[in-house]
Amino acid sequence: MSFEAVRYQVSFTTSWSRLAADLVLPAGAGPHPAAVLVGAASGPRDRRRWTQFLALHGLATLSWDSPGWGASSGQRRWQAPDERTMEVVAAVDFLRGVRDVAPGGISLVGSDSGAWAAALGAALSSQVSALVMIAPPCTGAPGQELVRLAQRLRGLGFISAEISLAQFVLAERIRRLASGEDPRAVIFAEAPCRHAPWYGWLPGVTPEEIATFATLPGYRAASVLPLVHCPVLGVYGTDDAATPAWDNANLLRDALLASPGRDHQVFVLPRSDGAFAGAVPAGEGPVVPGDWHPELVDAVTDWLLPRLAYPRASHPQFAPPPFPHPQLQLPYAPALAPPGVPRAG
Repeated sequence: MSFEAVRYQVSFTTSWSRLAADLVLPAGAGPHPAAVLVGAASGPRDRRRWTQFLALHGLATLSWDSPGWGASSGQRRWQAPDERTMEVVAAVDFLRGVRDVAPGGISLVGSDSGAWAAALGAALSSQVSALVMIAPPCTGAPGQELVRLAQRLRGLGFISAEISLAQFVLAERIRRLASGEDPRAVIFAEAPCRHAPWYGWLPGVTPEEIATFATLPGYRAASVLPLVHCPVLGVYGTDDAATPAWDNANLLRDALLASPGRDHQVFVLPRSDGAFAGAVPAGEGPVVPGDWHPELVDAVTDWLLPRLAYPRASHPQFAPPPFPHPQLQLPYAPALAPPGVPRAG
């Protein structure tokens, strides 16, 4: 008997583009519960081995190329979470029409800023049974973009001086936008840097994209989560440099306590950076250290599958590929919160 997951190249449409996607189905007969994967930023659909790990636990997955990436139609641009939300809703509608996917067992798994797109999708669609938010930036998404920019440029081979200059330009952009400056004036002030090789990696390089970037402070746990009625899991990693675990876990916990549902939890995983997917194709960006964390897969599937009305799958005859960072292999157990950070739920 084969335990290999099956990958299908599919597509679905939004009101403005046709999106090329990967549908990965677990081995065995369906219908299977499913997870819509929403990455940190608009980009390609490659989620690497995460889809395979989830399939081993019995979860089908759907991920797609953003507009203008890969085989998806449309214009490539920086997208705010609310724009990506409509893609999330379209993905849920697509999965409900797949014969081997259980229509009542569809979940959303969003990472970083993509967690806000997933949360808004859960608020808009009554067909979402559970929401997983991996390292959502509750203390401020614009500031987190500074860390992400440095990580991306470092992975691309830029030297420290270039990275520092790029961060300075982005920090000045954030300051100008926060003061209410017009995006056209902001991009005019950045004109001397527009031909620098790192400039194109900033989150937005046109007035329209910079105006979209200016909306990031509006995505906060306290404003988004009161709209979500399904069960919610928040996961952070103690070694995540971009998203300080306990500060963000505190804010997410407080927002969940005020949300309509009561089936919510927040986990903080020890010695994990919490990431599950790269934001750029192989060879065009950094390798995210936290990719493929077994304890993250266990945390998500242990919590998620019972809420999708499915027991966790077990394939004792098949061992997952070895984890590339042996020093990070830990048996999964949610970390106990330090004083002041009780676990919600």
